[in-house]
Amino acid sequence: MNNIFGNTRSLATAMCLMWLSSPCLAQPAPTSDEPHAAIVNAIGLGLEPQTSTDEVFVLRFADFDAQTGLAVNEPLFEGDMIQGDREGLLIELRCNGGSLIKLSGRFRVALSARRAGQDCALDLLAGAVDVVTDLPTEVNVGGRIIGSEGTRYAVDAWAETGATSVNLTVFEGAVSLRGAGEVQRIERMTTIALQSNASAEPTAIPEAKLQQHARLLGEFDSIKAIQTMQNDGDEVDAEATVQYYTQLNQAVLSAPDDPTARLRLALAQTAIDRPEAAQYNFKRLGVDEEQLLDEAVMQRFRQETIRLVPPSDQRIELLLRREPQLRQQLDSFRTQQNLNRGPGG
Repeated sequence: MNNIFGNTRSLATAMCLMWLSSPCLAQPAPTSDEPHAAIVNAIGLGLEPQTSTDEVFVLRFADFDAQTGLAVNEPLFEGDMIQGDREGLLIELRCNGGSLIKLSGRFRVALSARRAGQDCALDLLAGAVDVVTDLPTEVNVGGRIIGSEGTRYAVDAWAETGATSVNLTVFEGAVSLRGAGEVQRIERMTTIALQSNASAEPTAIPEAKLQQHARLLGEFDSIKAIQTMQNDGDEVDAEATVQYYTQLNQAVLSAPDDPTARLRLALAQTAIDRPEAAQYNFKRLGVDEEQLLDEAVMQRFRQETIRLVPPSDQRIELLLRREPQLRQQLDSFRTQQNLNRGPGG
């Protein structure tokens, strides 16, 4: 996608910094030579953020003893297996390069050895996993290997009444699927049932699946939003918050090429200190990390920081109107957006 912002160097950074003093600089991604494979980025029970939970079991590689409990910022290493055993459980892992692995409800996964250049690799043994990444990742499920780069996809595996059901859903980008015959390339906005010794054909993602997934993503965003509000002493309406973030994610999942929907989601994620999630969406808009690290703009907007959770588009408009340069760049953004749509768009 072309850079739709025009002169993005000031605009992109200002969007980050008008919400938090320096969210894009707060937690730089660890380098790929870190000894651990991932850390625990967030935990939620229902919509309540947690700093730790006893609802997860951890079996460390080469250790026969199971550990009960998992905490935010706890490192996980290649070979470690984690298992969740209750509905409403939300666990988000952050890989060293910034890829986000979302686990929910009942699940069992193991972090496997990464090949050269991979940010994360895992074995899905049961449950569902959602991956958001701009880097190479790999999920092994039932002998099928799913590889990706710069995409958003989900895999689920369940065993019921003696039969195993495995499904792959690709929301953005594309993934490669190998392990049963020739390598398949699964394109965005499609889902495929991975049946043993059978060649299934991808189909369009059902609307109900999009809505279900948007709700899940909204819940992960909401536990960060609720935590931010609680830390600020603000009144929390959990269901209204999750509905807001569900709507933002639904708009992006339904129309991945709509820059307005993605910009709104990126802004809202920046407001609640979700730098990896926000940067993924900024990159999809054509904004690179260098443009998110403009020190001069950071200094200009440090005093203008406003924390608003959840943010409204009306308030974003008011903030941008206060800065003529941002107003001009927003108009340029909209002009380019209209050109991209073409006549009658």
